[in-house]
Amino acid sequence: MLCSSVIIGPVPYWVEFWSHLVVPRHNYVAVERDWTNLFSTHSQLERTHETTAQIARNAQKTMDYLDSRGVSCYIRELIRLYADVCHWTVEKPDMGPPRERQKAGIDWMHVEDYILAMLKQ
Repeated sequence: MLCSSVIIGPVPYWVEFWSHLVVPRHNYVAVERDWTNLFSTHSQLERTHETTAQIARNAQKTMDYLDSRGVSCYIRELIRLYADVCHWTVEKPDMGPPRERQKAGIDWMHVEDYILAMLKQ
């Protein structure tokens, strides 16, 4: 998708956080799950240059949502929504005396603190 290529493949079997972004005939071309129509699909794409080029352009635009900023935005929203449902709060950990602090993320860290620290970067 980053190379302005047309992706050809079956409809995704598993649902991922990005699945709603992958739309047949918009940013990729779907074939049968057993790939039996691959050659006919490829031939059709070769005959319809403008449509094929538009699908490739759309695929490249889709990648804008799947860059590091887009994925980070998704993770932050996921954590916010999860926190709302679970009603938990992240407590400030006891890091010891200020002069003898352990290095967060190296010596120890709660997973919630680690994720939030990574999101701030």
